[in-house]
Amino acid sequence: MQGLKTRLGMDPAAIVAALLVLCAAPLVGMFVAGSPSLLGLATVAVGGGLALLMRPRWAVFLVIIGTIFNDYYINAGFALLGMGDLMVFALLPVWILRRLIDIKHWRMPRHWPLLFGYLLLTTASLLAGVSPGSGLRPFLRQLTYVLALFAIVDIMRETTDIQAIFRILAVCGVGHAVYALLTWPGSGRLEGLPVQSNVLGTVLAFCAIPTVGLILQDRRRWARVLLAGALGLMLIAMVLTISRGLYIGFGLAMLWWLRGSRRMILVMLIAAGGMSWFLAQRSQTTDTIQSRFEMRDVSVVNRLKVQQNAIKAVFERPLLGLGFAQFADIERAVDVNAEAGRGSHNHYLGTLASNGIPAALLLFGFVFVQFAPLWRKRGPYRAFKTSEMWLVNTLQALAIYQTVSLAVRNALRQTEWFMLAIFCALLAIALARLKDAPSDEQAA
Repeated sequence: MQGLKTRLGMDPAAIVAALLVLCAAPLVGMFVAGSPSLLGLATVAVGGGLALLMRPRWAVFLVIIGTIFNDYYINAGFALLGMGDLMVFALLPVWILRRLIDIKHWRMPRHWPLLFGYLLLTTASLLAGVSPGSGLRPFLRQLTYVLALFAIVDIMRETTDIQAIFRILAVCGVGHAVYALLTWPGSGRLEGLPVQSNVLGTVLAFCAIPTVGLILQDRRRWARVLLAGALGLMLIAMVLTISRGLYIGFGLAMLWWLRGSRRMILVMLIAAGGMSWFLAQRSQTTDTIQSRFEMRDVSVVNRLKVQQNAIKAVFERPLLGLGFAQFADIERAVDVNAEAGRGSHNHYLGTLASNGIPAALLLFGFVFVQFAPLWRKRGPYRAFKTSEMWLVNTLQALAIYQTVSLAVRNALRQTEWFMLAIFCALLAIALARLKDAPSDEQAA
């Protein structure tokens, strides 16, 4: 490759791009002859692909944006493809081509064989499940998510990349909040673009926590004011979702963050004051929140029944479960009295019941080895500068929110995988720095 580069005066990426364009030229000619309108689409596709090939970080940023707005979708005939799905299809070819150019210098997530083992067992679970056909599409989507996780870890190699993702999440959170508030009829729970209050609350939490981190680390006053305004909009929208799991998970994450940070305490006091004033103006919303926290509504009763079904399924089919993504077909394998056809509303029980205990333990183990170093003072993150540690603190809060909230909700598959990719990428950056550091510094 180096000899070819010298002769052509082009770097490897340019060589591959040129070859792809040359190979595609005859096909483009055929399309133009049959349908001139396809020429524009082909030109855009080639141009976009080349741009992303030269700037793969852009592809990752597009994936993050698409994931947050994945509820905006198109009907492709064979499936409904959200914005996140489309952006993943843009990311993967770019990453694979770059890996073909340079097969060395891979950066993998820590303990990736656990993830590989999980995929093998979920494949077996899918095939041995009660309704393999219903689980096939979710399984194929999961494969693309896992590949995208590897791509994100391999591409995002600096802490500035993670910081850029946090900024993108802050902007996306404002977009979701504004749209939800503008389309809210003025009563009931806020639903926004997902048209589901709990899903909206989860997406907003994923955006609000990085926004808090940005507020705490930014030294520019005007930037902090803008970020505080963005956070305020997200908090108002989060309150109006009236999602109990969101309140509990986000609240615990913020309480953890309060420790030892005067600025964090100030941010939370201001936010609490603003929310108190807002709720004082809306007595109906306050009454609804209070009644939901009495835990006497039918939703609580139904969720308890669903979780009992999940526990029963775990005991009756412990090895491979009901089948990957086949929990809704539980009545085909387990005698249930009520609430068949619904999700588990507890990600941990749902994973155990659907995939079986071995697969679930491999997945949980993989997540644990990404989360655990966040709390180790002498762990991999000692490689970071003091000015970078706010990223670790932010991911601590995000980990707490996810861990708690997933006990009372179903996972947003794509969003959860790509949030996990951020954890994996930051840990991979820290481990790479330790590996490249002098031996005496590692010993210290």
